[in-house]
Amino acid sequence: MVVIPIFYHVDPSEVRNQTGAYGEAFTHHEENTDEERKEKIRKWKTALRQASNLAGYDAKNRYESTLIDEIIEKVHGNLPKILGLNKNIVGMDSCVDI
Repeated sequence: MVVIPIFYHVDPSEVRNQTGAYGEAFTHHEENTDEERKEKIRKWKTALRQASNLAGYDAKNRYESTLIDEIIEKVHGNLPKILGLNKNIVGMDSCVDI
C-alpha cells in the first residue's frame, strides 16, 4: 500500500498533534458518544498521526497546478507498486499511460 499525504490548507503539525480545526472536530465527535465510537475516533487519531509523519505534499505557499503535477508524477511513477504489477509485464505501458 502506498500512502501519499496531501496537506491542503492545513499545517501538517495540526494533523499530527490534532490541534486547531482537527482538535476541535475530534473534541466535538468525542462528546456524548459511546465507547465503541470513542475507540473508532482513537483509531482515526492514530492513523492521522502516522500519515502526518510520512513524507507528503504541503499545498501552503505553492501554486495548485504545480502541486497537482508533482502528485501526478508521483502516482504515475508508483502505479506498478500501487497495482501490484511487475514493471516487466508485456503490453502494460499502454494500460497505465496517462
